[in-house]
Amino acid sequence: MEAVKPKVNDLKAWSSPVQTVEWNDLEAEQPCEPVETSGAHVKSIQVFGGFSNEAAIALEGSNDGANWARLTNAFGNQIELTEDKIQSVTEITRFVRPRVLRGDKRTKISVVIFLRREFK
Repeated sequence: MEAVKPKVNDLKAWSSPVQTVEWNDLEAEQPCEPVETSGAHVKSIQVFGGFSNEAAIALEGSNDGANWARLTNAFGNQIELTEDKIQSVTEITRFVRPRVLRGDKRTKISVVIFLRREFK
């Protein structure tokens, strides 16, 4: 199965550079290419779509692009979303990617992360 490439959208908000990054129509166990988030802080993750057969989305981070760990929300819990939802992200990592943990052939989930770049 081919990895889904992220779609990066540059936005401007009150002179602070922000971006959204999207991975759309993810299927069960479909891999996702990471996005480099150097110089940015992932503020939140939003997921929506068809969560069939107990499908879930996790958010993973890495600082070397090879070793990945699950990221956590503001309560220190690993992010594992099983329904349409928005959640904050605690860690700041160089790379971020979503991972579809479970599901079946009806699973079609979209993920959008919101990034805020540091001022220069």
